[in-house]
Amino acid sequence: MIEFKVKDQNGNFVTLKSVKNLRLTLRTKAEEENNVFSLGWKQTLSYSGTKYITIKVNGVLDCKVADKLLCKYAFANAVSDYEISFSSSGEKISLQCLIELYERYYDPSNFDSFTLTLVSAGVVNLKTI
Repeated sequence: MIEFKVKDQNGNFVTLKSVKNLRLTLRTKAEEENNVFSLGWKQTLSYSGTKYITIKVNGVLDCKVADKLLCKYAFANAVSDYEISFSSSGEKISLQCLIELYERYYDPSNFDSFTLTLVSAGVVNLKTI
């Protein structure tokens, strides 16, 4: 399971638990790492303060507070704090990002879904939980 969190203005994290998939792309001078579960990206994260990291998230919007925060940060072009936890590997990524893309899909016969593209704007930290 992937847990995605965004920090609100009070310093508390709001959680989106219905993430369908997540794609992590690290651009280094030599190559691009796309596979979240490969060993290469874990080593690259600790030196990523000057590197370009993109995270693409797709899921079902299960939290209206998170939707409001993401819309606000996208419109303001603001840097905000995020956390991503992978329960299968026991790892957590903490980072600051700008929202490059935030799409909402409204379907009366289905749950509302979203697509989010984040671009790193600072140091990315990896912790093993």
